[in-house]
Amino acid sequence: MERILAATDKAGIREQSLINDVVDAAESTKSAPQVPADQAVGDLLDAAAKSKLDVSSVSDSQGRAANAVRLRTHLKFMEDGILDNTGQLTQKAVEESKMLIKGADLNNLAVIAELTKDGSNIADWAKFTTKAVSTNNGQKLQVHYYRNSITSGVNYSIDFKVNQVVQP
Repeated sequence: MERILAATDKAGIREQSLINDVVDAAESTKSAPQVPADQAVGDLLDAAAKSKLDVSSVSDSQGRAANAVRLRTHLKFMEDGILDNTGQLTQKAVEESKMLIKGADLNNLAVIAELTKDGSNIADWAKFTTKAVSTNNGQKLQVHYYRNSITSGVNYSIDFKVNQVVQP
């Protein structure tokens, strides 16, 4: 465990819950081949890069902590079947989503312009939310997005987001 803590400190990761996740993962695989702690941290950052998360700002501890939170949240959404590894909604997540606002009731002009720029009618669109995902810190998070009822298309270019600020 000391090696893991030293490696995370060496890598500039000071976000305690990420360190705990690495330690827990290492301790739960005692029968598995041992991986050096610095490699485990590198593997986490590699996983972030492969899952299309922004890891360009990992040069300082704040950037690493923010990316750790982003990675953990993305992975939780993937584990619960909400997002795929490219960051898009799974078919199951779309099917289980609930409508929040009908397209005709939308007020944000930028959203309306983006959704209708292909010539579609705003009444064909609606704002949806996925089922809630519980994070390790107890937060309940959902993804909000816009879907076209005629084409079943999901718009990922505007207002596709987690419904609240993700706490570390």
